[in-house]
Amino acid sequence: MKNKKVIAFSGSALLALGTMTPIVSLPIVGTINYFNNGQGDGVFILLIAVLAAALTWFGRIKFLWVLGGITLVLLSITLVKFMQVMNDAKSQLTQSLEGNPFAGLAQGLLGSIQLQWGWILLFAGAAALLVAPFQGKSRNGLIEAEKVEDLSS
Repeated sequence: MKNKKVIAFSGSALLALGTMTPIVSLPIVGTINYFNNGQGDGVFILLIAVLAAALTWFGRIKFLWVLGGITLVLLSITLVKFMQVMNDAKSQLTQSLEGNPFAGLAQGLLGSIQLQWGWILLFAGAAALLVAPFQGKSRNGLIEAEKVEDLSS
């Protein structure tokens, strides 16, 4: 199998797997994944992963950069929105609980919200889809140029 196909299938698999892995951990609630029982943006990412695998299977790897770009944009928007919501919640909590004896407890709970390792899989899958169509082009061009020079001498 060509290097491009391996990278493309790996990217598709990472995206599909990444939608089912934890992306955020919340106190009391536990972990949340990107798929979120079919209600999150992970549904679109999963569809992109299936479409990317199908395009790779049928040899249409040159179009994967579009899917990788769309995925990267969706993931970035979600991550930025999450970070903004967290910052807004922290500032509102600080203002609304000023002077409250339980403010420290609420801030501790809010501070224990963490990003999880699923983001790594998702961004790695998107990057693989972006890179796969361009993998090996320069090397093939050099090999072909060397063959032409060998034939002409």
